[in-house]
Amino acid sequence: MKKTHWLACLSLMSALATAPAQAQMVKFTAIWEVPGDNALLDQWYRRTHSQETLQSVGPWLSRYWSYRAHGVPDPVAKRFNVVSYRLTEMWYPNIQARDESRGAFYPLSAPPTDPQRFPGKNRIAQIVVPAIPTEKFLDEMPRDRTTYVRWVYFVRYPAGVSVDDGERWFLQVHAPQLSKLPGLRRFVSYKSADPLTRADAWVRMCELWFDDYDAWRAALLDTPPAFTAPRWSGDFPYTDTVSIFTGAQADMDFMREHYRVP
Repeated sequence: MKKTHWLACLSLMSALATAPAQAQMVKFTAIWEVPGDNALLDQWYRRTHSQETLQSVGPWLSRYWSYRAHGVPDPVAKRFNVVSYRLTEMWYPNIQARDESRGAFYPLSAPPTDPQRFPGKNRIAQIVVPAIPTEKFLDEMPRDRTTYVRWVYFVRYPAGVSVDDGERWFLQVHAPQLSKLPGLRRFVSYKSADPLTRADAWVRMCELWFDDYDAWRAALLDTPPAFTAPRWSGDFPYTDTVSIFTGAQADMDFMREHYRVP
């Protein structure tokens, strides 16, 4: 190898070693429902809301997916604050792109609602997390079937519990115990990518995968696990929580469907 070529290779390797790391991709994630018929809401979401959103912030997005919720019995829905409509993800190259895109939003068309027929169905919870899980407690990606159920939930620690104390319990005590649930196929978690400047901010998002809802119920309800409770609560799930049950695959991919705003 010629000396000049060798020196050029060394120079390139040195530049790569000292180059700043690329900004972290993030995804805005929302668990939400509004007081309306889900079939009508889906039509509005596909043809109107998503397209208006893309007109505003499409240039900043790399992915815009939504997952339909699975219904669960009322006692479970109440205990785990289960939302019955959708989980939506909007992927950005980095947190700065998400912040910049906020200035491009214009007022959006309202959804078709019917509060009289659907009372109490009006919740939305949002968090921005890294695209890649910050913790992989059971890092499997099941491939042999498409009917997995994901239990996705956001975590916020109760008033009077510091984030540091809550996270210490979650990471060192609770998550290792969750990862041993019978029938659990995958368990990953994401710490918020936004600064936690508000008391009502969600701290993290968790995903637990099971073969189906019956497997989830068998693992968590039929034979309740002997979890180590934190000092602030004796009842699972121990934290402020909003959750949703979805399939493994998004049923809406707005950046590929190419609808037009009416």
